[in-house]
Amino acid sequence: MIIVADYIINHKLWNKVSISLLRKDLGIPEKDEHIYPCANPMYVFDATGSIYTCVRFVDFSLRSKPARIIGNIQSGIDKNKLRPLLAYDRESCYPQKCMDCEIGSGCRWCPAENYDASENGTIFQRTTTVCELHKASVRAKNYFWNKINFIKKNDRS
Repeated sequence: MIIVADYIINHKLWNKVSISLLRKDLGIPEKDEHIYPCANPMYVFDATGSIYTCVRFVDFSLRSKPARIIGNIQSGIDKNKLRPLLAYDRESCYPQKCMDCEIGSGCRWCPAENYDASENGTIFQRTTTVCELHKASVRAKNYFWNKINFIKKNDRS
């Protein structure tokens, strides 16, 4: 990420390209603590007519847990199987170390990954496997914007 940041800076491309890992708001505390982690829940259908809330809950996307089906095309969606996702937010699944993390914003969390990594098949036991990657991303973002701000401050042209 530092190499990408340096390339953008050295070629003065910061006004021409946008890299999501270098966005300014990465690591800044979120205003809404009760957000669903996915931008928009998507329904996925398989060849047998089963319905899932996301492709990550389909059997081929999971490492160790069975598929999490919420309905089928004949009878529709079982609203009771949606309840856990409607109650799912940061406070319901974050361990305290995540709640206290100064750069927790933008640290992606996935109910299906939680489900797959959990000991008991719950979406509410948050996995923290992405912590170090997120911290590295925030450091790279800070490096990038600090260098740009320095250049802009010292640019005499």
